[in-house]
Formats: sequence, structure tokens, C-alpha cells
Amino acid sequence: MLHIENYSEKFSDVKKIYFHNHNDVRGSFIKVYENKEFQKVMPTVDEIYLSTSQKNVIRGIHFQSTPHQLTKVITCLSGSIVDLFIDLRKNSDTYGSFEILKLSESDEFSILIPKGFGHGFSVTTDSATLLYYQQGCYDIKFEGGIHPLSLDVDWGISESIISERDSKLPAFEQLDEKFNL
Repeated sequence: MLHIENYSEKFSDVKKIYFHNHNDVRGSFIKVYENKEFQKVMPTVDEIYLSTSQKNVIRGIHFQSTPHQLTKVITCLSGSIVDLFIDLRKNSDTYGSFEILKLSESDEFSILIPKGFGHGFSVTTDSATLLYYQQGCYDIKFEGGIHPLSLDVDWGISESIISERDSKLPAFEQLDEKFNL
């Protein structure tokens, strides 16, 4: 059975999801999805992504605007990352606030990032593989982003590798009004 808890008092909508994990001499066996319990935090799973990145890569900070906002559950399958989420809900008490956490293959939890938040991560090991469960479907017409180096964040890396698309994203202060959720 999954165990779900708040990530922090500041961001009560962000959740940690602990999976049933069985370890023995053979290795591990982890149930990463249980419909009945998962539906409590994510009623539908519309897309599943697998992302592999090399050391020093920063992906994001990405989001989608209304009416195509996304909820994501992120699991680090291998390696280690610095994960960032930022509140973009214009009427929220924590609008513009963000937190980072470290996720690695040895963690027995995933992080749920609800709609209305931006998300990005950096890879701090030679490589990292992430599994995303997503409620909502990617739609290029509603995508937005924040330049990942425009926030005062310690990404835990020495030299950043950023896609051409992400390098052209605006700073948080320059976001288009239509992307303020």
C-alpha cells in the first residue's frame, strides 16, 4: 500500500509518495502504482515519461497554463538529482516561492507536484533516469517556462548544460501574464 504525506508545511499541496518496497538478498521489488491509493492524489494518469540525462544537465523549469495544467509524480530510478518546484498560482500565499530537494535512486519515495507549479531538475551524478506519471497531456500551445539560471538556486552542479529552448526562457519576473496560473 502507498503511503502519502505532505512534503512540507509551506507547500501542503506538494506530496511525498512512499511505495511498498520489498528488499531481500535478490534485490528489491517496488510497487510504483496502486490505482485505489494513487487516485487520492492523482485521479487519472494520462501520460508516463522516462527521462535520462547526463551529469550537469538542467531540465526545466517547465509548466503548462490553464486549461492544460499538469500534475506530475516524479521518481528517480537511477542516479541523483536536485529537484525544484515553484508555485505559479497567482492567488496563492506562496506564489513565486520555490523549494529544492534531492532525489536519488535510494529514496523510497516520489514527489507529487500539483498543477499550478513549475518543475525542473539538475543531474548531480554521471547520469540519472526519472519516471514521470502525469495527469493532463502535454500541449505545446500551453507550455511555459522559467530560465533555470534566473532563480537563486544551488543546482549542485559545476557547469550547466541547458537546452537551446530552455536557455531562451524568460526570468520569473518576466513571465507572460498568460502563464501566471
